[in-house]
Amino acid sequence: MDEPSVFPDPVLKERSLVKASFVISVRAVKNKLFLGESGAPSYLLVPQGEVPAPAHAIDPESWWALVMAAAGSGLVLLVHGYAGSSERVIQRHRKLEAGLTKFDHRGLVVSFDWPCDETSLSFFEDRHRAKHAALSLVSSSLLPLLLRLTPGGEIPIHVVAHSAGAYVVREAFDDADDHRELRRLNWLISQMIFVAADVSRDSLTEGNPTSASLCRHSVRLTNYYNAIDTALDVTRTNRVGAAPRAGRVGLPRKVHEHLVDVDCTARFGGSDISGSDITQAHSFYFSDEVWTKDLVLTLSGIIPPNLMPTRTAAGEQWALRSALKTG
Repeated sequence: MDEPSVFPDPVLKERSLVKASFVISVRAVKNKLFLGESGAPSYLLVPQGEVPAPAHAIDPESWWALVMAAAGSGLVLLVHGYAGSSERVIQRHRKLEAGLTKFDHRGLVVSFDWPCDETSLSFFEDRHRAKHAALSLVSSSLLPLLLRLTPGGEIPIHVVAHSAGAYVVREAFDDADDHRELRRLNWLISQMIFVAADVSRDSLTEGNPTSASLCRHSVRLTNYYNAIDTALDVTRTNRVGAAPRAGRVGLPRKVHEHLVDVDCTARFGGSDISGSDITQAHSFYFSDEVWTKDLVLTLSGIIPPNLMPTRTAAGEQWALRSALKTG
């Protein structure tokens, strides 16, 4: 007898055989287009070369069946930051996917696309949307994924959160601890990755209740930061009195034992990507091979953080801190 196919119908099978990207969008839909406002989740299978659109949605059960079949060696949930149009989201998704593949990471990348303005100036509006997106991340992504894991045979789940995506993830994990169904699960993701995180440094201090859930539900949190990330200074200026951001100044002195700091300042300064555009310092990571290789080693969880061949000692002793090599 033939084994049942993971593809629910021939159309889905044909679409999935062409290289497609998995995206969960929580943008509202109007006139067959995604908007910059919150809406019900859409589970998208986006064909190569196309931008996410409502027409790419399939039913959730079919979508999750395809994800679980493709994620046998791991799943990387990518959460974008500010000014993330659907086009930028899929570009970042494909760039990360290509980089991970180049360094032989065989896990599946899934993007969580939350609505935010396409300019970098709507910080107050986007912060409100980010808080709403955190609730959606729990209900549309974390809960369905964790409920589908087989006890004793779990695939490794990782989260890569860029910029304000780190805020979305931090709030989502805090909300998850209040979720009735999730409270019954003994759940843990493997590697939590913050990249240019737009969260306050002090919120990651050991004992701070704001980030307690992050520590409780992840094996390790790695914070990649760049001291000349002026884009994070802009977000801080637009929120008068905001504390220094972890993506610009790194972790505080007193942190939970499984938080790791990686200073990428010198790597950015010596890279071919460095330039005058403030967005380059904020997002260069995804175009940098040294960072990508370091990320793959981090996701593997095999080499201790202080022994990574892509890192050098940074000198400070108050946290597990190192610097990304310049070449």
